[in-house]
Amino acid sequence: MKNAIHALIVSHLFRHKVFERLAMLVPVLIIFISVFSLAAVHNVYATREHAITYGQEVILTLENYISNTAQELQVLSKSLDNHCDKSSVQLLRQYVFHSPTAKEIELFNSEGRIYCSSNQGYTDRQIDSIILSSIHNNQPHTTISFTRSGTHDKAISIYFANNDYAGSKVLLPPEQFIQLISSKLKEHYFEYQVEIFHHSVNVLDLNINNDNELMEFHSQLYPIAISLQVTPLSYWVHFKLNFWKIIFLACLVTLFYQGFRSYRVTRNSLAFSLTEAINNQELELNFQPIVDIHNQKIVGSEALIRWHDKDHGAIPPSVFIPLAEQMQVIEPITLQVFKLVTAFAKQNPHLMKDQYISVNLSRTLVIKPKFIDFLTRYAHRNAAILPLLLIEITEDNNFSTEELVIVRKHLTHLKSLGFKIAMDDFGTGYSGLNFIHQHQFDTIKIDQVFINGLNDNSAIRSVLHSMIKLAKQLQMRVIAEGAETHDQVEQLRLLGIQYIQGFYYFKPLAAEDYLLKLSAQGD
Repeated sequence: MKNAIHALIVSHLFRHKVFERLAMLVPVLIIFISVFSLAAVHNVYATREHAITYGQEVILTLENYISNTAQELQVLSKSLDNHCDKSSVQLLRQYVFHSPTAKEIELFNSEGRIYCSSNQGYTDRQIDSIILSSIHNNQPHTTISFTRSGTHDKAISIYFANNDYAGSKVLLPPEQFIQLISSKLKEHYFEYQVEIFHHSVNVLDLNINNDNELMEFHSQLYPIAISLQVTPLSYWVHFKLNFWKIIFLACLVTLFYQGFRSYRVTRNSLAFSLTEAINNQELELNFQPIVDIHNQKIVGSEALIRWHDKDHGAIPPSVFIPLAEQMQVIEPITLQVFKLVTAFAKQNPHLMKDQYISVNLSRTLVIKPKFIDFLTRYAHRNAAILPLLLIEITEDNNFSTEELVIVRKHLTHLKSLGFKIAMDDFGTGYSGLNFIHQHQFDTIKIDQVFINGLNDNSAIRSVLHSMIKLAKQLQMRVIAEGAETHDQVEQLRLLGIQYIQGFYYFKPLAAEDYLLKLSAQGD
């Protein structure tokens, strides 16, 4: 039976861990799905934009090729005369032989008649009037056409004429002309069609009814046009080319999310809020009065720091003081307490007559030379209010032997400056009796655990009696902490305790309320 229960517990914990891991992965999956979805939508627009760029680049590539070929023809024409003699034919054939693309070259005169060919030698043919018009109108006098050569093969013809309109033309296979642009377009699976003077050089099955995907590009220099169509494969190829960017963006967004989430968690954490409260001086000072039970009057108070956070609400000192010590920010908190207490005492001197305010010191501060230096400077600067202050050292701080030596040295120094010193929570530590013999305290404060046990344990009364007797022998004032009932107060009275701090008389009061109590007492 136990094994079965154990197995169920293990199974439950395992499922809990799995669900916890999955819950952490869900936002990451959502981020990746969202980024990929947005990338897919953007890819449609981006692919079309790239198609436009490629279309413009293709036109520019063809224009540059035609211009470069025209420059070669111009150089060649300087070596020729107006006769189709043997030497001229030989030069034409040498040009074709050394050209990687030309398959024939022909010469024409100013009337537009072709009179010499690298293949046939002398010939006599008329250039089409449309082509002649294009040669005359272009600057420089260069154009292109898609025609048939003398052997009736399809050919791309590039024409160049001098200022007298006589010149030469070179014939290229259409396939080689198309190869100038085909690799880039095929790489992205664009369907395309090249037209010269409205004649298709290559005939492809373009979806001309799809106006959104069919794009046309025209040369401003030559009678060339390209129709380009984006295919489904084009979108996929472009998406794959940018896949690493999409992954990078998704990872970047995930890192940003995790950082923001960590920041929010940190901001919502108590530690972060406490740091903010200290930096913004949001901690408030309360005073819990200490009452003389013989005349029912307030004789002093303990300064208690309180924290009310806008997100976490009221945080008890039992929570944030240990946290402050763990975070090593107890010193700035204590400095703020001294600042507030000092301001309070200086602003209300008439009400603070015959009163005192006790301030708690953490064990980490009592052994810290830097903080003792602060108290030294404080004593010199605030000599007038120094008699009003009582420093409380908690007995259960569990100092080491080396630390006790430092504590005794520092307390002796503080005593010489004029500070009054109290041992708080007396009776709860192991070193109390030995410690109070080694240092002359002004006050001991009996911890409330003894007060709470007065009715339940008769031995506690004997312990309290011994504490009170010892304090009187050492001329120390005794304060009982945590008295909450009338019966407790009466028993403490019978034991000889004169000063009480507890809810029976007062809970911690805001500064304004404490002032009202002191004012009423004066009246």
